[in-house]
Amino acid sequence: MSAPRVLVIVPAYREEENLPGVLRELAASGLGSEVLVVDDGSPDRSADVAREHGATVVSHPTNRGYGAALVTGYRHALAGDYEVIVQMDADGQHDASQVGHLVDSLARDGADMVLGSRMLAGGGHDASLPRLVGIHVFAWLGRRLTRRPMTDPTSGFAAMNRSAVAFLAENTPCDFPDLNVLVALDRAGLRVVEVPVRMRSRQSGQSQLRGIVPLFYVAKMVLYLAQVYRSPRVANGRGRLPS
Repeated sequence: MSAPRVLVIVPAYREEENLPGVLRELAASGLGSEVLVVDDGSPDRSADVAREHGATVVSHPTNRGYGAALVTGYRHALAGDYEVIVQMDADGQHDASQVGHLVDSLARDGADMVLGSRMLAGGGHDASLPRLVGIHVFAWLGRRLTRRPMTDPTSGFAAMNRSAVAFLAENTPCDFPDLNVLVALDRAGLRVVEVPVRMRSRQSGQSQLRGIVPLFYVAKMVLYLAQVYRSPRVANGRGRLPS
């Protein structure tokens, strides 16, 4: 049986320093995947650097948010005949050598999405104490809302099938898609499992979750979760949240 056609989506904003390493690692992974970098209105050379390293690039004219960049990637994937879609960050935290592990797990576990968990691998790299506390709090909340195991809802490192991508293309917020989309997938009858992966600290630059942004993150996540949890649960999958 032939290997599935894989697309790796890499949202990027001001990541010209980190993209070369990420794209070289993906090329060296041996997976033979195609790479789509979604440049979210970066004022630097992120788009040019991605093209120089062989990636397909789609650029937003302005910065629209991490979730919006993912949706652009999802729609690109659905327009093609990709069987497996992987999403990973452009900052170097996600280890590209783990992509094959996620893809293999997706086929083996029969899930709609496989989420990489740094917690199952024995640690949260060099995350600050507030970030680690936030991961554990949201993981606890996720377990309560879905009644399923969950350890790292802010991972962002995942492989998924076309059913999950089709759902996410219609139900991903523009800014903060983390626990909210995992709960939405569960309520739509789509199965998410976690597998251990290694993660690293950001290679260079600054996270967008700094300053007062984490306060907005928590507030909006609570609002998103309230909206998602009011949606009806679908037993046979392929559901859709109300707009």
